Amino acid sequence: MDVLKRLALVFHALSFLIGVIAFATLMVFGVIDNSKNDIWYFLSAPVALFVINGLGWTIRYIFEGKANFIPFSFKSIPQVPYKYSLTLIIVLIIIAGSAYLIDRNTILQNAKNDEIKLAIHQEERTLAVQESSIRLNQSRIERVKADELSEKLAKVRLERAIQSREKEAEARKKETEANKVKDWMSLRCNVTNQLKNATNAPSSFSFILKKRDTSEFPEAIQWLDYSNGVGVIRSKNLVTYCPKNGFGGYDNSCSSNVIERVGDVLKFRLEFTDWRYIGFGSVDQIVSLDFENYTYVFAGIASGWCGGVSAAEIKSWAN
Repeated sequence: MDVLKRLALVFHALSFLIGVIAFATLMVFGVIDNSKNDIWYFLSAPVALFVINGLGWTIRYIFEGKANFIPFSFKSIPQVPYKYSLTLIIVLIIIAGSAYLIDRNTILQNAKNDEIKLAIHQEERTLAVQESSIRLNQSRIERVKADELSEKLAKVRLERAIQSREKEAEARKKETEANKVKDWMSLRCNVTNQLKNATNAPSSFSFILKKRDTSEFPEAIQWLDYSNGVGVIRSKNLVTYCPKNGFGGYDNSCSSNVIERVGDVLKFRLEFTDWRYIGFGSVDQIVSLDFENYTYVFAGIASGWCGGVSAAEIKSWAN
């Protein structure tokens, strides 16, 4: 008799295990299946567990008598009383129903999303057709506009070409004008004799510097020479470099047309035919002019301050 009870317990335990496996399998199929019949998986899962485990419990009841619906019994864990078995079944049904509702809601939401995507796709195709039609019309309009614009551009290019030729002619004219040597600075300098012995240096010194607009240095000078008692306008061209000799002066091989500029100081050489001071040789005729404050030094004999005066006025003093 004990052997039959043990066999009944084993059969009950196997039935319970198979019921649990069937419950889990049906729940998984219910989740995987997205058809409208997936509700039967969720509804049949607890039923399968109840029926299979109930079959094992029935066999055990026949051989053993009254027994718990759950086959397991451990000394440390009391067996589940029979009155809680129904509660366990209800809980399993609720779990299965909740899983079904969640899955069904997910399926419905996915179906709605698919419908929305389909509607959006159809609307996009409609818009694409309309856009294609609009682009075709725009291309025709733009082709006409392009032809009109091409004609306008041709006219504008012709006008610009004419203007460019006129500007080039004007630029050449301005360049020619700029390359002419013009009056650049006219000064009248009061002479202050620095020597004690008498000289015949005049009391004032006037000159006109001439240069091109494109040139940094003056290229010509006109000065009013009173050496002979009357004003004579003298002129000469200037060059911008001359090497020095071993004594620091200008090399004798250089032309007398020398000009040198360091910052705002300009050095140049002038010739006065009859300037002498008693007991010495001819006057060193190099002038240093500082444009920063219009002061000058006439090497060896004089220095002073220069003020602006018109070239026409200087020329009027001659003769």
